[in-house]
Amino acid sequence: MFYENGEVVGCQRCEKNMTELNFYGYNRAFRTAFRTVIDFNGFKGLTFLVPHSPEHFENGLWNEGGMCNRTKPFTMEERGVYKNGDILETLHQIQTEEFEEAEKETRKKGLRFGLIDISDVMAMRPDGAS
Repeated sequence: MFYENGEVVGCQRCEKNMTELNFYGYNRAFRTAFRTVIDFNGFKGLTFLVPHSPEHFENGLWNEGGMCNRTKPFTMEERGVYKNGDILETLHQIQTEEFEEAEKETRKKGLRFGLIDISDVMAMRPDGAS
């Protein structure tokens, strides 16, 4: 069960009539981290986020017999950054959405946030997980 301000806001592996929020904690963790930087008095540095990159294993996960035997980079057509519904796609989306929200506020305060999204180029790597 996930609680916020004493109220149930969701759960993982929920019972009936509950909203499924599997990534609620992950989302809140990034929001909290960005909020901490934004609200830290006197901070004038530069904050970067490098989000999750896609995996490169074929025919299974790394621990389930998946291999990364390619020797040449994927073409743009082959790379398919994420599979539809892939967990890494969800994690990447959460990270970049939280970054975008935080970055809007940093501009108001004169802080600097940077995004180094290497997902596209990493998706072309033939040699294994990033």
